[in-house]
Amino acid sequence: MKSGKYLSVIPGKLAKEERENVRLGLDVNGNVFSHIQLCPRYKIDKDGDRIISNVELYLKVFERANEYIHSAEHESIIGKMIACC
Repeated sequence: MKSGKYLSVIPGKLAKEERENVRLGLDVNGNVFSHIQLCPRYKIDKDGDRIISNVELYLKVFERANEYIHSAEHESIIGKMIACC
């Protein structure tokens, strides 16, 4: 189902659970912080290689080099934002 929204980094807001990280959210207007790359988890694959099913990967924000998207260590309540970078 298409929502018509973009996953974006919100630079001015901090994550609720991990305060040292910025917040991600859904936004109807995409911006430069909405360009999310899917990168291979293990070094046997290189960035830019095809990603096949059942392969571990990580999410990277294109405009923020060496920063990756992750979620908090504990289960979150439905609807909460995830931590980034």
